[in-house]
Amino acid sequence: MRKTISFVLALFMVAGISAQTSAQYDELIQVRSNNGKAKELNTCLSASVPVQYVLPEEYEGKTIVEREVDTYYSGKKTLRMQQAEDGTYILVDPERCTYTLEGLAKSDLTRYDVVSDETLAAHTASFIKNAKPKMDADGDWDFFELKQVGVLGFEANDSVDLDTCRMNYIFWLEKDGKWLFSNQTYGDGSLVDTVPPVEMLINYHLDRDSTYTLKVLHRTYGGKETELYSFDFTASESGRFQFPDSNLIDGYYEISRVPNHALDVHYVMNMTNVYYKEVHGRNSFDNAGAPVYAFVDFNDPVWYGEWTNNAAASSIPPYFVAVGCGSKWTKDLTNFGSFDLLAHEYAHLVVAANGRGGLEATGESGALNEAIADCMSVATDFYINKDNANWQIADGVTGNGIPNMRDLSNPKMSSGGVFSPNTLSYPQPDTYGGENWVDPKNQNYDNGGIHFNNGVFNYWFYLLTEGGSGINDNEQSYEVEGIGMQKTEKLLMHIILNYLTPRMNYAKMRIASQSAAIDLWGEKSEEYAQVANAWFAVGVADKTPVDNVETKTFNVYSAKGNIIVEAEENEIIDVYNLLGQHLASVEAQSGFTSIPVANNSVVIVKVGKDTRKVVVK
Repeated sequence: MRKTISFVLALFMVAGISAQTSAQYDELIQVRSNNGKAKELNTCLSASVPVQYVLPEEYEGKTIVEREVDTYYSGKKTLRMQQAEDGTYILVDPERCTYTLEGLAKSDLTRYDVVSDETLAAHTASFIKNAKPKMDADGDWDFFELKQVGVLGFEANDSVDLDTCRMNYIFWLEKDGKWLFSNQTYGDGSLVDTVPPVEMLINYHLDRDSTYTLKVLHRTYGGKETELYSFDFTASESGRFQFPDSNLIDGYYEISRVPNHALDVHYVMNMTNVYYKEVHGRNSFDNAGAPVYAFVDFNDPVWYGEWTNNAAASSIPPYFVAVGCGSKWTKDLTNFGSFDLLAHEYAHLVVAANGRGGLEATGESGALNEAIADCMSVATDFYINKDNANWQIADGVTGNGIPNMRDLSNPKMSSGGVFSPNTLSYPQPDTYGGENWVDPKNQNYDNGGIHFNNGVFNYWFYLLTEGGSGINDNEQSYEVEGIGMQKTEKLLMHIILNYLTPRMNYAKMRIASQSAAIDLWGEKSEEYAQVANAWFAVGVADKTPVDNVETKTFNVYSAKGNIIVEAEENEIIDVYNLLGQHLASVEAQSGFTSIPVANNSVVIVKVGKDTRKVVVK
């Protein structure tokens, strides 16, 4: 089954094999998420049958309004959205191709069903078509969050035997008789006269003005469960509330009113569209106005049910972004609505829809896929957020002392330089094959280290942008003069649209980037020299090169409205106009290959790593 989804964060990531043990890896893949099911989401959807975009037509042609709202991560922002006839606000903006949707999909299928590609494709199209947009009745968009439940004192008395005082409790949340969430303490098994103070963390989003049932249960070490206490409460205000009408348990629950992170998702997808349009001239990620579907708090039966600690982008049509709500059991990860994290996922869509097959999510091509998404995310962040941007990924999502998930400016200090499976954060390599490098052939190890080895390209991009000097893991001194973000983001987009191949590795990416630099600035340019110097800095080139592009590998001629290409048989010949638009892609024949083009035009012909400009008469 094809790998079809690209992760900003692998649920099963691990640091370099040389630095971590197999025991740590085995522990990592048991990270509690997806209801405890540690499975690869990126092997779930395989659609050999193309699925067309599904536009929710009822939202087309409606008036867009602008409202100032409090977002979870980005503070006060003015968001574009629709207002329904009944006054309800809806997070839909067709003018900017942005649809922020409820993450719950309905299906007759389950995660255990074996289904055909056609069925999976139909299911995906169906849940997009039937998805409800995020909406709010009065436009303030806040929601309530059940944060903590505490049992503060509990004594053995006539009602409860001494065995019940063992510290082993379950906090159980229901709505309309249906289970929503539960969490459990684990005691040492000793008998005590009173229960020590117990606090349980519950991160659960509550619907405003809805009634919930909270239960406290006791479980003995033999597995017997007893309901000790139950009461109803309504999510209508914030604060700490005592358990009502209880002579048995003295406890409290906490409700906090917080900004809805769906606003962050909508804002980031909207503004990322703005970035690509204003900086790169693209109409949505595919340059054809494709809708950007973003599912908040994703929960789909075919995609292994509810999953929380991740964000992902589908790499085949119908393209979409799925966003998790963060850890429910710990304080390690908040919701996945931060700017750079979501801009990363959008960049995956750009790569997938580049017209050249994107990049496979495995080995070195997978690492480059993740790196390009990181780098384009940072470029988007700096363009939109300016002085508030930085070179870190997901620095607002991690918790418990972990500063970020990745740091492009210092890959070895990603996650603060520590191995943290709880926050999906690990040190990365900054030198090809160096410290923290993962064997790309080891597919059982983060698909060949795709979320680790991307650190090498990330650091290349950082050095090329900002400049820097030092000694790499090959004990080689390097110095790079930065060329600035405006040039590096332009270079990277040129590579995405003109040079990427699905199985590209680091060696081929070096050649591609230097060829792209020649296209943009010329072989004698300072930009070209610094592109090459940066590759030496990260250990991909074995010397400080200025002449690294391979020698020309084909000949091309012009004749009566045709270009005649002499190239090695089965090589792919790509033809572009001077605006960079792709005109043709032809497999070279034995001897000469004739390709018709318009008379009196100038075209760019590329075969492999070599580029020629041809005037057609």
